[in-house]
Amino acid sequence: MKIEELRYSKGESSRSIPYDSPNFVKNNDGSVDIAGLGVEETDYTKGSPFLSTRIIFILSGGTKREKDYFRPLKTDGQIHSVKIAFRSKEGQGLKPYELRFLANEFIETRLFVTEDNSTFHIEEDDIIYLLQDVDEFSEEIKGYLKDNEQSNSYQWIISNPSFETWLFYHYYDEPSALSAGLAMSEHDRSNWVKEHLNTIIPGGVKTTQALYVVERAIENSKNNYSEHEGFPSVYSTQMHIVAESILHEMDEEFSQMKKRREEKIEYYKNLGNQEER
Repeated sequence: MKIEELRYSKGESSRSIPYDSPNFVKNNDGSVDIAGLGVEETDYTKGSPFLSTRIIFILSGGTKREKDYFRPLKTDGQIHSVKIAFRSKEGQGLKPYELRFLANEFIETRLFVTEDNSTFHIEEDDIIYLLQDVDEFSEEIKGYLKDNEQSNSYQWIISNPSFETWLFYHYYDEPSALSAGLAMSEHDRSNWVKEHLNTIIPGGVKTTQALYVVERAIENSKNNYSEHEGFPSVYSTQMHIVAESILHEMDEEFSQMKKRREEKIEYYKNLGNQEER
């Protein structure tokens, strides 16, 4: 979703978005949501460009690691180019049929409802990404992929065997370190990779920090990607599609985000050195 040229300048109290606009949602507290972003009534009217934000819609089969992965985009208050609208389910997450059901429901109503009940309008050019681990669901997912061939409104993003395959490529250039899992069943392989990752990565996987090296993960994922009849092979993931769309929207904001993190690390490092003196 692109919120183009939202303009304000000092003047009489008014709303620049009309009530009948598809981007307008009236709340009980007197505020209005413009494409899901809470914008209260103010004494500002149309003026110079103010905001341009792309909403990245994500329905996720997994819960904690997937949500943690995108956390830097939420906690960095200086990012304005993208906003992640995330939905999963506490506990075991969403099954493939639940992802498909919610995607169709959101597309029909043109409203995406997040876990915390924030509401975002879905525009014609928006795509909902359905993040799904293969686990033991390969045959079910393959059926949904065939049904989805003509849809431009949502896209399955499959990781084989799991989201941890994507995390793996933030640290490794190729999957030979996971070769022991090839002889396992789909379900056992998925569980094994999730546990094994913390043993082969020094200090374990730091999911909330992985996004800062996503460029490496994109390259590694694409270099090792293969599929059969549109379905990712073992140790292939389509997460680079989502990552590339985010980086495309962020443009220079991504390098600025990384720079702020490096400066923060350096600050606390120097602070620690001073305390040791």
